[in-house]
Amino acid sequence: MNHIVKILLLCLFVSSLPFSMEARPFRRDQLPNGKAIDNAGCINCHLSAAGGDSRNPFGQTVAADFVQGAAGNVTWIAELAWLDSDGDGFTNGEELQDPTGVWRIGDPDPGKANLVSNPGDPGSMPSSGEMRRLVLNFKDMTPHIGQKIELRIVDKADESEAGRSMRPSVPGAEFSIALNALEIGHSYWIDFYADLSGNGRYDAPPADHAWRLEVNNVQDHVTLDFTHNVNLTDIMWPADGLHDFTLRLNDMTPHVGQLFELRIVDRDSDEEVARRSIPEIQNAVFEVNIAAILSNEGNYHVDFYADLSGNGSYDAPPADHAWRLDINGVEDDVTLDFTHNVNLTDIMWPAADLHDFTLQLNEMTPHVGQLFELRIVDRDSDEEVARRSIPEIQNAAFNVDIPAALVHEGNYRVDFYADLSGNGSYDAPPADHAWRLDINGVEDDVTLEFTHNVNLTDIMWPVQDEAPYDFRLNLTDMTPHVGQLFELRVVDADSDEEVARRSIPAIESAAFEIELPDILEESHNYNVDFYADLSGNGEYDAPPADHAWRLTINDAHGPIELDFTHNVNLVDIQWPGATDVNDVLVGDPRALIIRPNPVSEATTIRFELTASSLVELHLFDLHGRLAWTRSLGYRDVGVHEFQWSGPNRRFPALTPGTYLLRVQAGKDSRQQQVLWSTR
Repeated sequence: MNHIVKILLLCLFVSSLPFSMEARPFRRDQLPNGKAIDNAGCINCHLSAAGGDSRNPFGQTVAADFVQGAAGNVTWIAELAWLDSDGDGFTNGEELQDPTGVWRIGDPDPGKANLVSNPGDPGSMPSSGEMRRLVLNFKDMTPHIGQKIELRIVDKADESEAGRSMRPSVPGAEFSIALNALEIGHSYWIDFYADLSGNGRYDAPPADHAWRLEVNNVQDHVTLDFTHNVNLTDIMWPADGLHDFTLRLNDMTPHVGQLFELRIVDRDSDEEVARRSIPEIQNAVFEVNIAAILSNEGNYHVDFYADLSGNGSYDAPPADHAWRLDINGVEDDVTLDFTHNVNLTDIMWPAADLHDFTLQLNEMTPHVGQLFELRIVDRDSDEEVARRSIPEIQNAAFNVDIPAALVHEGNYRVDFYADLSGNGSYDAPPADHAWRLDINGVEDDVTLEFTHNVNLTDIMWPVQDEAPYDFRLNLTDMTPHVGQLFELRVVDADSDEEVARRSIPAIESAAFEIELPDILEESHNYNVDFYADLSGNGEYDAPPADHAWRLTINDAHGPIELDFTHNVNLVDIQWPGATDVNDVLVGDPRALIIRPNPVSEATTIRFELTASSLVELHLFDLHGRLAWTRSLGYRDVGVHEFQWSGPNRRFPALTPGTYLLRVQAGKDSRQQQVLWSTR
């Protein structure tokens, strides 16, 4: 059945045409180095150079998310470059010599053509030349799925960096990263971290999880296996692509003793990237230093003022003295010299309505290894404005930082507890240890210090709605099917509706996991159907042609984890035929209706289906990390609305900022930016 979905527009419906299986050689020109492997054929995306047959893993990725328009033009962007479609450890961008996805149609091909490899063939990897290849195989990385991960190789002899690789989002519990960066006879540190804090950059543990491995006296290609653990190391990761800023001010005598404030604004995005405040200027000559803040090739305004009026806030000149300097095309650290003058500018300084919060905890030794949770509640409205959860306290002293959480002049209570009972949820003291602190009349950023004590308080931590629950299937001994297509779907046995589906183009190892968040409803019964494409024809055939199995879930209560070991107790699961239409969502991608937007508490996501389809929602931050997801199951023809209220049990906190909401229907998707705030 052809599945066609259209996004409901305010007054207009825009259609798009399906992306067919036929070969389209012009797409080679829409990829960096697209002709380097096969100048005349379609081997980049298909299993054969002639094209028109089944797509390879890279072709499947492109078809699913990176094709636009009736002609089926390929969109080469960073999101596609950062993926590792064929699972060989090298990203699509690394294989096509454009690791960050900056190449555009009409640009010269990047890198070296002789180093290009096929991003859809796991047996094709960039040539190492005289270098030796490092392959790092990751296991049990579930705690970091959706988080940014970075790796770099450092030569022990001179501490020079030999190579670096980044993935904007950990794709699963098991994956690989590969680099051609090792020289024979050299020894290296292998440093890598997962961005647990979610701020897009490295922070020393425990804020981020970081590790160091060693390779000594390299003689050949090196393969290392790493299993997630909490034996963390501060690897002192250097700032990548960011430059320091210094403003040197002279002859500021007229303003000694006055408030001074400075902020840096990205001219391209109009976003503030840094702010500094000096309560009282001490000397006529002074400096303002901000480390690792300017992006390479960035353009910025530097706005600053002295509070000549003395009222503690900005007033347009001449009441206050204010100036603007510009920075164009950053290439290195930037130092500006400024001498006081009266060439004043109204810099339209924004009111600082939101303030940061920090809780510094000490002597928490009794709770190391335990769950820790904190929430901030507005005392005037009794609304929760922020929440943080730490699965395991790592050290006796640690901080909890929540940026832009407190409103000016607001009053708050800060509730937090350590899960002394170890049951994974809050219990009133003394079963768990819990405390409450108050914040009154916020005027600036707030830092509270707390030392462990037994002055406990029942903070009546709210119980969140537990359903829907997560599902996980652990598969072992799948050696007979390595390299084969694997598909799984979960069906509500009571309504016979499919609630989720996953497809793996090629099973990579004998043991792997499938995780489906937020799909199981309380007390419902489910069939878990899955098969391996033993016949190799790319679709389901009843056993024994393919191997297929069914597991059952009865009366679901809480998250469900099932273990499966390969066997030949096969079942005809009567897998439904997949749609042959790739453009499921029809319409202008910008026309997805999300109201209200910005979102402070809840919003409505609205779309219309002209045929039934499996629909999923995914929320990504601007670094490509998965921040929230929900399967809506199969939806019938008609207009549908989904009420989204931000954080849930699996994703308990969202930092205020801009996100990308993607509506996924079948193999097609549409997306739109969403601004999330806590108020």
